[in-house]
Amino acid sequence: MLPIFRQVIEGGDTYDFEETATDQDAFDYWFGKGVSSFVMEEDGQVLGFYKIIPNHRGRGNHVANASFMVSSKARGKGVGRKMGED
Repeated sequence: MLPIFRQVIEGGDTYDFEETATDQDAFDYWFGKGVSSFVMEEDGQVLGFYKIIPNHRGRGNHVANASFMVSSKARGKGVGRKMGED
């Protein structure tokens, strides 16, 4: 997952992580408290992953927010769509 994370944040145009983001920053973002993360793989290779978190606390906790990252090698092959449909 880390190589894909690094690919995605490198451009600085989709996620607001600094170039200096650590492996721990990535871990906390994808596996922190209250985070449900899922991975899509094929033949043992990670193609992408996504997470779902509550967008609000309390009565609004049924509203979700999701984040997606897809490997540059898998882009244009419907990986993001499949993860979104899941």
